[in-house]
Amino acid sequence: MRVCLLQLIERLNDLRAFIDGIEKQAEILRFDVQSTNPTKIESLLIDYQTHFYNFSTKRVFDYKTIIITLYGCLENYVENLLKAYLTRISYIISNYADLPLDIRENHYRQSAELLLKLDYPKYRGVVTRETVIGNMHSCINTPTSYKLNIDAFTNHSSNFRSSSVNEFFSVIGISGISSKVKSHPKFVEFFSAIGPEVDLHTTKDDIIFEVLEDIAFRRNNVAHGVEGNIASIEILRSYIRFVELYATCLNDVIFLNMLQYEVEFNSIHLNSPIAVYSNHIICLSLENTAIKVGDIIVAETQNPSYPFLYGNIKCIQVNKNSISELAPEPIIEVGIEVEFNAKDNHKFHLIKK
Repeated sequence: MRVCLLQLIERLNDLRAFIDGIEKQAEILRFDVQSTNPTKIESLLIDYQTHFYNFSTKRVFDYKTIIITLYGCLENYVENLLKAYLTRISYIISNYADLPLDIRENHYRQSAELLLKLDYPKYRGVVTRETVIGNMHSCINTPTSYKLNIDAFTNHSSNFRSSSVNEFFSVIGISGISSKVKSHPKFVEFFSAIGPEVDLHTTKDDIIFEVLEDIAFRRNNVAHGVEGNIASIEILRSYIRFVELYATCLNDVIFLNMLQYEVEFNSIHLNSPIAVYSNHIICLSLENTAIKVGDIIVAETQNPSYPFLYGNIKCIQVNKNSISELAPEPIIEVGIEVEFNAKDNHKFHLIKK
């Protein structure tokens, strides 16, 4: 899932570069060509000026390009995030019967709808009728080696706004996405800085996520040739920042939801800590457990709003000696440095690969 976020940020950075190019073009046009000496440069600048001023709708084209690209980045990211989640879930849960109920109940309906839409450009050449039917068959007849029709869950009939994103993820058993995003520390920090008077918990989602609503609205207008007001470069930049923030928080929310299944189906439950020092060093006894620097440790907290903390092992010490890897031993006391704030009342788990 982290890869999805990194891909989105890379595309948003490309969009920022495109906007930078628009501004640099404006700087070139403001340049006094009469002060240039080289004849060739002067000729190129005059030629570009002539082209630019004759192309009177360039600003409109630039705006449309940014809106379509920005919405496309968002939609592609949300769909890929859901697919990454389902891919991981189907890896860590080996028996179809153990999958979350919503996934199992919606799988057949979503698969049936997919069969009717295989000619859509989105699925053409990606999914075949035989594959869809074969995967459905595996869930019934070979549930311990099942395959989900993951692409079936990417179907949505409306553009992504806060409400449609809620619905999109509720199909796979993750409800209240918007509320969880609003509770994310980075999201709270963002709104505290720009509007401390806004109460995230009581204000309606369509106001809090107004940027998503407006992007979808503008995208529809552009796609259907509807003329409307053109947002300024400053507004478009702020929209990019919001989408990046939203995507980052959404990634964390989905990942935290997945951790409950990682802990249940794909982890080694560690002994209670002997002590926790400086909130980052966990001292405990390991029994027949191999660990190494870079492994993921998950902490179960007592906080229902943020039930899990996680991070990589940064350092391992045995008898005050730092090591990078530890082979299984009957019992051994170790110190493990982690990236998150650990407490001695947390339950710790080592995620398997």
